Amino acid sequence: MDLNERIKEALKFDSFNTAEKIGKGLCKGDIDSIGLSLHIQNTKRINELMDLSGDTKFSEETESYKEKIEKFGFVEVYREPFTSQDKQETYYIHYHPEYGTLIDWDTFKGSRNGANMHYNILFLDNKVRSNFSSGHILGSGKILFDKDLNKIDVNKEFKPYPKISPNFKNYEKHLEESKLWYSEMMKWAKEKGYFYIWTGSHDARTGVGYILRILNTEHSKTIIRWQENPINLLYNHGDKNLSHTELKERSDRRFQALPKQLINLLSNKS
Repeated sequence: MDLNERIKEALKFDSFNTAEKIGKGLCKGDIDSIGLSLHIQNTKRINELMDLSGDTKFSEETESYKEKIEKFGFVEVYREPFTSQDKQETYYIHYHPEYGTLIDWDTFKGSRNGANMHYNILFLDNKVRSNFSSGHILGSGKILFDKDLNKIDVNKEFKPYPKISPNFKNYEKHLEESKLWYSEMMKWAKEKGYFYIWTGSHDARTGVGYILRILNTEHSKTIIRWQENPINLLYNHGDKNLSHTELKERSDRRFQALPKQLINLLSNKS
């Protein structure tokens, strides 16, 4: 098993679900103890794998995290000091110019606090979907792109998506028609060389290098010019007392403070 597979297996491991399976028939307290023990063992395994690959860990000192992501090619593009619990903290935004991925993260008492990676992915086949934490396919699969990122309207270029009848009558029939439409459309798209784009975000505390590797394979690649901005809010834990409106305004100001060329790439502007 190669390193990526070992990391994937460790990150997907569910300690407490496994405990329930192997501890069937035991009392809840014993099952919980088994689960906690498995969790501790698996956390140790993940940290060892991260150390082996020089990757980021769930618990990481600020300078260590910053040094590691910059080693992977991320460049600092924004820095904002803020105060939390009478301590001076820092909010960062880093960008990877080769992969078009952006990480926003903050500090807490000398350690990295939260971290999120944002991206657009050219979705070359459906094997890649299980790699993502959150996001969606642009146009719900009814919009595709060619290799030059020209938009293809599937309803016009292929054939219209089956309409659903009013009040969801004959819904079972609609599901069958939809399934057939997607199957035929995927074959057509492959012949034409058209692709999905996935826009989304990923928890970027553990395994930043690993995330970059699994998003850029023969099945997918991150793209420089985003077709949709997946960032909901750019925020840190110093913003916790803001109203949603205030938080949105502050997030927008942070985005607009990025280098102009970067804003154009992330906003798909020339």
